[in-house]
Amino acid sequence: MFRYVQIKKEHTWPQVLCIAYNQKAYSPMILHTAINQDRPFGEKSTFKEHSHDLYHLNLYTKPGGYTLDGKYFEAAEDSLVIVSPGQRHDLVTHRGDGVYSEITFSLESRTGEPLTLPFNKVLSIYTGVDVEMGHQLQLSKEVSKAVYMSIVDITDYLETVRPLSMFYVQIRMAKIFESIITHSATCFEAEQKVNCDQRAVNVKEYIEKHYNEQITTEQLAKQCCVSKGYLFRIFKEVYGVTPVSYQQALRLQAAQVLLRSTDLNCNEISHRVGYGNVYFFHRLFKKKFAVTPKQYRNRIRTDMNKNKTAM
Repeated sequence: MFRYVQIKKEHTWPQVLCIAYNQKAYSPMILHTAINQDRPFGEKSTFKEHSHDLYHLNLYTKPGGYTLDGKYFEAAEDSLVIVSPGQRHDLVTHRGDGVYSEITFSLESRTGEPLTLPFNKVLSIYTGVDVEMGHQLQLSKEVSKAVYMSIVDITDYLETVRPLSMFYVQIRMAKIFESIITHSATCFEAEQKVNCDQRAVNVKEYIEKHYNEQITTEQLAKQCCVSKGYLFRIFKEVYGVTPVSYQQALRLQAAQVLLRSTDLNCNEISHRVGYGNVYFFHRLFKKKFAVTPKQYRNRIRTDMNKNKTAM
């Protein structure tokens, strides 16, 4: 295990990660870091659930456990646990055999006033868009390794007193933030894709149940709680056609079945599949199958008679 513990605060800060909030500027101040922490270390007050005005980013390289706001959680390998100011947490008591690398920091004004926003809100200010995430992220091996190496680099820079050390520290912190933002955005997009797919499935099932009824785009959009334009886009992305085209295809397929298996006239079939205007039905059917409904029925029956004769 290797650690950095802040001895004195810097009075001149790089502005790489300077953040503005409520007309005040805040910059990151690193309290300590840890590389491969495998045993309790620090003040005894931290060996139980406690809270403070600091941010924790803990990357687990060996599974362990922790509590957050009175609830117990397990952290798998490559999990990144995020603790924001004011959250009660205990990263020690239930650690078990867990091993993690950590960076603990505050965001402070030049007068020492801490910023206590949740971490996702901090990232939202940095990016200019809403960043949604839980307190634990399951990173890929590649991203986990990149975050780990950034923590190692930060610790190395903090241990070396050079003019640009703090500048490079903040550059590496920015890389960690970028990894978290990219991971969260990717997960959000994947979740949205699943939601879009499910909405499209729901609309498809609704059309199949009511294909011969008059269904408006407003009804379908209401089923999904989305706009008409958005509904059309996600449905076409999943099935390659618009909802209207899909309903029309179902109606014409149903008409084919009735033409093959019944003696119903075209007017009756047109009404059964949902078309009140038989001439409109004729036009759609011919456009789709290159024959009229009557020609289709005659061709099917001719083929059936040929097959019977052959037998």
